[in-house]
Amino acid sequence: MNNSACLKELSIFDNVPIGICIIDCDYKVLFWNTHLEDWTKINKQDIIGSSLFAFYPNFNKFIYRSRIDAIFDGGPPVVFSPQLHKELYFPVDLAGKTKFFYITVNSGPFIDEKTKTALFSIKDITELEMRVRKYKIMHNQALKEVEQRRAAERSLMESEKRLKELNATKDKFFSIIAHDLKNPISGFRDLTSFLCSNYDELSESEKLEWINITKQSAEVVFSLLNDLLDWSRSQRGLICFNQSEIDLHWIAENVISILQGSAQEKNIRLENKILPNTIAYIDASMILSVLRNLLSNAIKFTPNGGKCFIDFELLPEENLIRILVVDNGVGIEARKIDALFKIDSSFTTPGTDDERGTGLGLILCKEFINKHNGNIWVESELGEGSKFIFTVPSFVR
Repeated sequence: MNNSACLKELSIFDNVPIGICIIDCDYKVLFWNTHLEDWTKINKQDIIGSSLFAFYPNFNKFIYRSRIDAIFDGGPPVVFSPQLHKELYFPVDLAGKTKFFYITVNSGPFIDEKTKTALFSIKDITELEMRVRKYKIMHNQALKEVEQRRAAERSLMESEKRLKELNATKDKFFSIIAHDLKNPISGFRDLTSFLCSNYDELSESEKLEWINITKQSAEVVFSLLNDLLDWSRSQRGLICFNQSEIDLHWIAENVISILQGSAQEKNIRLENKILPNTIAYIDASMILSVLRNLLSNAIKFTPNGGKCFIDFELLPEENLIRILVVDNGVGIEARKIDALFKIDSSFTTPGTDDERGTGLGLILCKEFINKHNGNIWVESELGEGSKFIFTVPSFVR
């Protein structure tokens, strides 16, 4: 059968719903069916007998030509998907719509037994591609909605948690106003009233004793107000957080000098074991407040003649410094340790000389250490004293 007869028989491909193109091993176009004419607007008489590269030069690139050449040598069929090989689209988009075509190239004796030929079958998968894209959009939208619902649930849980904390904060505030603050102010009022009414009847030593009692009561009231104001400012986000490189030895020295008088009244020895030039990256005022609270508590719960000290440990691998406030006081019951830093379950316990507090000091300490991305905890046993420990960054991260 001659070539013209063979090509005539190939006219059956004009009736299939896909594009068909046949080329020889020199990439000369031997057949171009009606569907390709419609899709590409290239007439058969214009392209048949011409090089495929003249109309579609990208096929001459090594990455494509090498694969098609292999077909002529008996290699397996080649598939070019529109997702990976957009530049090989046969059709031209004349209608302004995106088209997607799936190209398969097979070898075979499509003309005669001697002529090496390859057949391109080009299938329009635009509708299928649009469905896939639509399903992908729907799938992504469904995933997005699921994630939004999960985010909403997380937000709701966080809001519920925050609401509980706010309620606990409110309850604690009212408790302080109603009891912890009212009682010492009332006692201070009664002391001053007694002095005013009985001043002339009291001896000088009695006057001095009552004045000292009044002074201690005033210090309690001041401490209560100070903790309450600091806590209130912290809750409203009014406390600025400014980190810088600070010598912890200097911080500890300042705290000890502030509390030296309270310690001397109970004959308690204070010691700073932090070495000079132990530099941390901290907010100085916050850490000063933390150490003041912790050392004040240590003094409060240490009996007369005891000792308290501030120590440190370097954690270079973690870029942290661990600070310890240690006493040999009465210790803490295990069941109470977990409640020490919680606003909704905090409590205040009288010291060894019946010293009083608000229970807010440790909660403030936790908030200030949290701002430094640190941790705070306590190690204690009844009758064995306590260690309050917290971490701060050793330098800028």
